[in-house]
Order: sequence, then structure tokens, then C-alpha cells
Amino acid sequence: SKDAGSGLVYLFVFLCMAFAAGFALRWIILGIGGAVVRDGEVVMGSHGFAGEIGHLSVAMDGPLCSCGRHGCLEAFAGRRALVEAAGIAEDGDATSSEAIDMFLQRWRAGDSDVAKVVDQAADALVSAIASAVNLVDVDTVLLGGLWTHFGDELATVLEGRLRSEILGYPNVKIRVFVPPVALHPSLYGAAEMGLRRFIENPLGYMGEK
Repeated sequence: SKDAGSGLVYLFVFLCMAFAAGFALRWIILGIGGAVVRDGEVVMGSHGFAGEIGHLSVAMDGPLCSCGRHGCLEAFAGRRALVEAAGIAEDGDATSSEAIDMFLQRWRAGDSDVAKVVDQAADALVSAIASAVNLVDVDTVLLGGLWTHFGDELATVLEGRLRSEILGYPNVKIRVFVPPVALHPSLYGAAEMGLRRFIENPLGYMGEK
């Protein structure tokens, strides 16, 4: 939760001049994590689990997830799930950087099996994001982690498909973005949080002589 939050605050700050609230989705280790950001602050929830979008069910009869539920977003769009569905690797090998690199290489080469897996994952993403957006009433979605490799084209496709599933459309506009920072977003976010605290109260960091 802390890792997701720090990365997302940075990405949200990048857009805060244009938008007042945002929902952000970010890749976390093997699965999918997220955070809800309002007025520049991460909404933590009562126990720090707010924004755990990876375990929203998108198919009640879907595959069994590691959490014990069926059809979670992570079971369709998580790193391991993608690699295994494409037939590249299984179990622990499916989480290696080599397996992910192979997945991306095959996608860029137009591999039909990988393209089918990505399309299925996109379906799951649309379902989960729409549910989350309708639940917390936000209008901005940030995709991070592995999904940044698919570029603005994926963001445009998701944005278009989300319109028909969002309450209040067309009065409510949903924007989907792929942020420019793909490497170590949590480190950038943590640095941004520290810098912001210093700017807000510089005297608090100055020791007495």
C-alpha cells in the first residue's frame, strides 16, 4: 500500500494542475495494486487497503486467484497471469524479468496468442476500472508499471470503452493516461512527498542554533 501510494502521488502531482481528483492504477510486483488520490492526498482507508483494485472480481466464474476468490482482475491482468496465459512460462518462472521481456517482444512482433491475452486483460481492466470509478466517483485513471509499455494507444482504447460503463456519461468524462515515468515511480513519488512537506513547512526542518 505504501509503495503504491508513493508512486501514485507523484504521478498524480504531474496532472494536478489540470485535474482535482484522480484514480490511479499501478503495477505492483506480481499482481496489480492501486490507490485513490483526492486533492493531492492518497486515501488510505481504515486499514491501508484502499484502492486494492487487483482483487475486484471481473468474472464470478473466472480462474481462482491467490486470494481465494474467483475472477479477480489480477488473475487476468497480473504479470504472472499474462505470461502463463501466453504460454511463455509457468509458476515461478512466469514472474521473471526474462519472461516479461519475452512477452513484450512477442506483443511488439504481432504474436496472435499474446495479442489475445492482452485483449482479454484489457476487458478485465475496463470492467474493474469502471466499477472502481463508479464506486468512488473520480474522473482520472493513471496506468503504470508494465502497462506503460503499451503506450497511449491502450489508454485511448480503454478510455473509449469506459465511456459506456460510467455512470453519468456523457456529463461525466473519464480520462485515461499513461504517465511519462515508468522506471521506479515509487522512488520519484517518495521524493515528491518529502519535497512537498519541506516546501509547505521549511522552518520545521531548520534546527535551532
